[in-house]
Amino acid sequence: SVPAVNILETEKEYKIEVAAPGLKKEDINVELENDLLTISSEVRKETEEKDKEGRYTRREFSFSAFKRSFTVDEDTVDTEKIEAKYEDGILNVHVPKKTVEAVEKKAKTISIS
Repeated sequence: SVPAVNILETEKEYKIEVAAPGLKKEDINVELENDLLTISSEVRKETEEKDKEGRYTRREFSFSAFKRSFTVDEDTVDTEKIEAKYEDGILNVHVPKKTVEAVEKKAKTISIS
């Protein structure tokens, strides 16, 4: 199942909250590639019990995975300052916006010859 996500936009940043209870921060990956912010996780668990002869009396395993992707506009978002923190089952990703001055610098006039 895909975890629930909240996205909040403020004047200075986007806040992404991902409900991921039961995971460790080592189980979660946050990557940015080609304007795509991807949050994913893959967890495999296996337990087994054997009798004295080494035969299985019980063996259980589980697998869970998810992947969520969000488009990030590098013209308006400061991709170098994206931060993530996992606490109490919630992954918080802070995606700061570029300042107005930085966005305006991107615009330029092209002369016509």
